[in-house]
Amino acid sequence: MSLQKQKGNSFERDIAKLFTALSGESWIRTPHSGAYLGLSNSNRKNSLDDKQISTLLGDIANPTGYKLIIECKSYKDFSFNSLLSPKGNSKLNKWLLEPYYDSEKGNIPYCLCFKINNSGSYIVLPMKHFKILEPLIKLNYLKYQLLDIDTFLIISLEEFKLNEVLHKNLFSIIKE
Repeated sequence: MSLQKQKGNSFERDIAKLFTALSGESWIRTPHSGAYLGLSNSNRKNSLDDKQISTLLGDIANPTGYKLIIECKSYKDFSFNSLLSPKGNSKLNKWLLEPYYDSEKGNIPYCLCFKINNSGSYIVLPMKHFKILEPLIKLNYLKYQLLDIDTFLIISLEEFKLNEVLHKNLFSIIKE
């Protein structure tokens, strides 16, 4: 297995642990990391039932009762200055297409988590589904909200402890 693939797998495990900590439920890496039903293999859905499809979409498998497509990326470099351009960052836009299409073009809540070497880890959430988190957001990006994962985890856990309503509302978004 290549070093890049190992880094990606490790990041996916970290994200699964983050969602486990936030929800108190068990989130795990998807077998084949979502590649089986990824954007270029979406035609495979035709031969699967709904349960099989929900297990194989995205990079993180949801616990029973949750519905959230989570795509993970781990890369060496990233052009942060292009986030503020009118068309945005072409790499980020391409990454966002994967969970968007997996989520039936945005009908199912989804997010993108990405890690850049020596820069940190970030989460991108569509405004459509995650308006409840707006007070935590550091940067609006096109039709998305972007913040670093450490802030998301720390602030979210603090808020969840202090504000049970926020916790219930956030997880009601992704509960089936």
